[in-house]
Amino acid sequence: MGQLDAAEDAYRQAIKSDSKYYWSHHNLGEVLHQKGQLEEAASCYRKAIKINPEVAKAHYSLGTVLQKQGQLEQAIKSFERGRKLNPEKSIDSQNILQLNPLKSGFEDEAVRSQLEKIDFYNQPLLEALPQKSEPSLSYQADIIVCVHDALEDVNACINSIIQQTKGRYRLILIDDGSEPPTAELLRHWEQQFSSVILHRNETAQGYTKAANKGLASSTSNYVVLLNSDTIVTPRWLEKMIECAESDPEIAVVGPLSNCASWQSVPELYDGKGDWMINTIPGNYSLDQYSELVEKLSEKSFPKVGFINGFCYLIKRVALEKVGVLDEDNFPYGYGEENDFSLRVRKAGFKLAIADHAYVYHAKSKSFGHQRRKELGKQGSAKLKQKHPEVDIQALTDEIKHNKNLENLRIKLQNKAQSPHQVSKQSEPSTQGILETSVREKYLAKLHLRLMLRRKWAYLRYLHLREAFRQVEPMDSFLSVGCGTGLAEVALALEFPNTHFHLTDYQSYRYEESIQIVKNWSIPNVTFGAYNALVSHNKTYDFVASVEVIEHIEDDALAISNMCKTANKYIFALVPFANPEENANPKYRENAWKKHEHYRVGYNEANLRQLFPSDIVVIRGCYWRKHGYQLRQKLSQLSDQEIRDTISELMKQATTDLRESIPLSFTKEALGIWILARTS
Repeated sequence: MGQLDAAEDAYRQAIKSDSKYYWSHHNLGEVLHQKGQLEEAASCYRKAIKINPEVAKAHYSLGTVLQKQGQLEQAIKSFERGRKLNPEKSIDSQNILQLNPLKSGFEDEAVRSQLEKIDFYNQPLLEALPQKSEPSLSYQADIIVCVHDALEDVNACINSIIQQTKGRYRLILIDDGSEPPTAELLRHWEQQFSSVILHRNETAQGYTKAANKGLASSTSNYVVLLNSDTIVTPRWLEKMIECAESDPEIAVVGPLSNCASWQSVPELYDGKGDWMINTIPGNYSLDQYSELVEKLSEKSFPKVGFINGFCYLIKRVALEKVGVLDEDNFPYGYGEENDFSLRVRKAGFKLAIADHAYVYHAKSKSFGHQRRKELGKQGSAKLKQKHPEVDIQALTDEIKHNKNLENLRIKLQNKAQSPHQVSKQSEPSTQGILETSVREKYLAKLHLRLMLRRKWAYLRYLHLREAFRQVEPMDSFLSVGCGTGLAEVALALEFPNTHFHLTDYQSYRYEESIQIVKNWSIPNVTFGAYNALVSHNKTYDFVASVEVIEHIEDDALAISNMCKTANKYIFALVPFANPEENANPKYRENAWKKHEHYRVGYNEANLRQLFPSDIVVIRGCYWRKHGYQLRQKLSQLSDQEIRDTISELMKQATTDLRESIPLSFTKEALGIWILARTS
């Protein structure tokens, strides 16, 4: 009885956390039923049915309790509803035999006559009703879920699998030493569904050994290792198999998720530079968001170097050739799937992302955040030690720089958010603004970093700073094509009440800034992706574009979209040329295909075609005289010499800024800065 009491407490707690989870009500009813509390059990079953009337099991369970209470007519109705919903569901046929309507009689003789004609009740009921089917030897997929406590997550995960997974599959549960409430829950699932197989380790062995136990009992064409803190969505398995079958060389597949490192959408990083735990937009249900992902996906099935292990589909042929997970080097997980991925690649197979499939990941409570970080570091070290010949960074870059995934993230950001809406993850946070002395210290470090990058880095920062100072205060600042993002992070330190959102088409470029923001705990900076050729719903007060226009063939569309994104001002660097240069086709040839700078573009005559609104500032760029001398000087100095003369160099940069080439000197200028009012 002690285990039942513990299970009852657990289910009641689950209902407090989420009263709309019908299985929690149903499972509480099962416990109360076993304890003989029939009235309460019936009440729980009815609540479950009210929440989701399409679940046959709840009707069968209610029918059984009603029969024990002597409410035979109601019991018959419950059994019949369950049988109509799922004729193949296993039920206690002996209970229904005792409720044979011929014994209690029908009020409507016509109904009885019709039943007698088909001789339904005159044959043994065990033959008349569908029986519990024996497990088939042929399954399309085995889904392996390893469990160690975290009862609520586990219950939600299994419930979603039962609801959302179609076709022939088995659910293999590995209980890795869970406490009684979770262990009881898993036994319940095994008892209710013939497709559920349960194995238990009395003491916890660690994730990898548990997963290998599941792999050893698998026989299907496909095997999925699925974390117990996931919630699957409609057609999740079919979509992953579709990706796997698109190429015979694909052996491992993973879906997109809200939280799965490089498979995360729509954001990769949070404001501190950690992996983002995205939430579902408030105007979408999980299933609706999954549909949106599928609708916007190009189904490109990107081939990548690694697949995140939270949902990891493997073809049988790969298992037979490569073997199981390495439980010696990765006993607790955190690296075992990366090792398996490398072994699969070495065996000649490919790994791919089903970029139209979406599985929600709640982040396991089996380990705390700090413990996960420690295990992650250990796993990374073991991986490098075991595969010293593999360029792991290069494989990571394959998924980092995938344009199809970047495009999908941008589409999701635009589609899922209404105008002026900023998601909770990227809302500006000015709480805990750094003290002035601390900000000044960090700012000095960034000034030095910008100088050490040589070229135009520090001068670009000065141009941005001067433009923003003319119009601030502004609540929000969007940088389009931020590159490393160091200039914008410096601005964020100078203007702590403004939220700075840094974007680049290639998100790996601002990784240095992500680490700075994370290490220095700068609260008003977030990161993301932005495609200037796509219309966006989210808006910002100030939009800055540095060296974006000259890389884009449809520059007019790009500027138009950025102007729409800017609530108040846009500041852009525009390629500039005199009419003779602008007419020369040799500057255009292959410029965009090679992603080269294209500095031939607009002049005084057609500049206002781009900015029909009020132009506040026009400033020449520094490509020739002013600024070029500083660049030349920086290229001749060592890093130490730049450190020693930083004050002098900053003064020279400020002078160059003030003496920037006026627009009238068209023979000198190859670029111009435009600050325009958009509202």
